[in-house]
Amino acid sequence: MTSISSPSTDTHAGQDVKSAFARIAEDITRDGFAFRSGKDMRSIMRMRGLDAWPAFASSWDDLGLDLYMADGGRYRRRRFAAFAASSGAVTRKPHQPHYQSRDHNPLNGGIERWFTPVSDSVSANGFTRGILGVCTTIFDVASPAGANGAPWHAEMHQFRIEAVSGQSGLPTPEGAHRDGVDWVCVLLVNRCNVSSGVTQIFDPEGRSLGEFTLTEPLDAVFLDDRRVRHGVTPIVPLDPGLKASRDVLVLTFRRDGPAPQPAPYMQGPVRCLRRSLPAGGESRKMRRKYMWWLIAVVAVVLLGAALWGPIVSNVEQPKYQVVESRGNIEIRDYAPMIVAEAEVSGDRRDAISKGFRIIADCIFGNNPTAQKVAMTAPVSQQGSEKIAMTAPVTQQATGIPGGCALSCPLATRWRRCPRPTILP
Repeated sequence: MTSISSPSTDTHAGQDVKSAFARIAEDITRDGFAFRSGKDMRSIMRMRGLDAWPAFASSWDDLGLDLYMADGGRYRRRRFAAFAASSGAVTRKPHQPHYQSRDHNPLNGGIERWFTPVSDSVSANGFTRGILGVCTTIFDVASPAGANGAPWHAEMHQFRIEAVSGQSGLPTPEGAHRDGVDWVCVLLVNRCNVSSGVTQIFDPEGRSLGEFTLTEPLDAVFLDDRRVRHGVTPIVPLDPGLKASRDVLVLTFRRDGPAPQPAPYMQGPVRCLRRSLPAGGESRKMRRKYMWWLIAVVAVVLLGAALWGPIVSNVEQPKYQVVESRGNIEIRDYAPMIVAEAEVSGDRRDAISKGFRIIADCIFGNNPTAQKVAMTAPVSQQGSEKIAMTAPVTQQATGIPGGCALSCPLATRWRRCPRPTILP
């Protein structure tokens, strides 16, 4: 027999939900965050897409690998989408990169990250629309009186963190942090074979404000990102013989407007200096100061250029035999060698630039063992070893559309390549 809710029941339920919204907003205003159990959230979402939850939750089995992990990890999968959200309306925006400054994400920030987009079916899912609407209402209530009434720019992140025996998964590899927005909602989707994963809240000075563990589906925390920092402890498998995974939905809200942009190289500071020069005699002093500063920069660049030639000429060459010569072209048979290789995708010019930066970071010491590649013959140094780099650095086509692979042979005394910290 099908039960039908009476108008009075629906009205009472609606009043309860409004009261729940107000209490969440009050908790955020008072403490900087508000935790709600899965039971509380199911009551809130009952008339806002809860019936679409199974399809919503199952979409976490189809996330793309996060290829921007500067710690070299392959434990995070994700999808991303952006929305314009206002009272009564949620509209998906064209796919765009996710950007955070290094101030907010010192590990992975400072670059535009193009993640796999949230699928259209998930974007249109009733639970997706419902939770975006719930957050819009709560954050409207929690916003200071007289705050900008522009629509919210909302970003949706589907995260899966994986862990296996001997290798933990890091939900927040950057540590306790702010996301650089106004408000954040973190909602647990699933938790399988996981130990730990404790959510920790801190004030700006690093003092603990509380901690708890999201353990049940729909457990959620709402955060005032301007007032608190948050982080999650690493996860490990309860059963070492099985993989562990932690699935969460992260929604961030900031008032719509120009998106944060990477700082333009050199141009930004120059413009700021020019605008900030005072008038009169003080202005002349300031101009002289900046003139000497620019002269010093140019001198360093010229000195580096003068030294680069002799340095490059001393780079060790791998052993080879010339099989055949055709004008300026040689067909060579190289002896076996260890190479540092990066395979990247995207526009060929950008891919080559990205690949070279990855290899450079690896051989110049940005790897977990702090091993460095010397530009001259092998050099030993106490404290940290240097790896000799050889020539040539090569590039070749790959199966990735528009991509290429760059490789750099390592000196003969090295039998393995150091694991890089930054990978494509």
